[in-house]
Amino acid sequence: MPQLIYIHVFLKTLTEKYLLANNPHYEHGGCFLGTSFELMIPRFIPNVSPNPTREYQMASHYQRYLDIDKKMFRFDFEVHFHTHPNHSIVSEADLKSAISRSSTLYNILLSFDKQKESFTWRCYDRNGEEHYIEFIDKQFEKFKQFFAKTYNILYLGESFLTESGELVTNNPFSKCFIQIDEDALRVFRYITKKQRHSYRTLTKALLQKELSLSSVRIDRALKKLITNQLIKW
Repeated sequence: MPQLIYIHVFLKTLTEKYLLANNPHYEHGGCFLGTSFELMIPRFIPNVSPNPTREYQMASHYQRYLDIDKKMFRFDFEVHFHTHPNHSIVSEADLKSAISRSSTLYNILLSFDKQKESFTWRCYDRNGEEHYIEFIDKQFEKFKQFFAKTYNILYLGESFLTESGELVTNNPFSKCFIQIDEDALRVFRYITKKQRHSYRTLTKALLQKELSLSSVRIDRALKKLITNQLIKW
């Protein structure tokens, strides 16, 4: 089941400004510390790789300092991150590095877009499965709660449910959790993973074989995903 990783918008801004100021054409990395509810502070850790334009390596002794920080701030959650200066694919080396770290379940890849001079954030676990990142602003969150209460609307975190039953959201992944069933979610996760890590053509027959679902269930799942604009098929 995909998880939501919450990151404060200030942490996102701070991280991107640091990376842009420190040669984004090199791979950089570090760790975000916080709780399972919100990542709060960054720790930028030097790249000790002899080839910093192609890989990121963190010196092993830095984990001791991260453990000290977690204890001092009473944090219980850490997510390691690194950048790619020229592509957004999670590599085999990235997965091996993720598996070797017992201190965290999740990792974040920041891919640099040279033309826009911006970063795309992607979260994955040790198995290479993708998870969702939600950037939060506590002040804006309070305003949305006030708005929902004022107009008698049910507030669902990233979405609003009106009295007429209409689901209002600007985040497609909110619909993913609310409107689709288990089959559609399995198909969505499989397609997303394969598109990130493989160039193999996806077919309905392949989905049936890999997910052990009937053609009727595959068709129904794909229809829901396409209707909610979660995939293009």
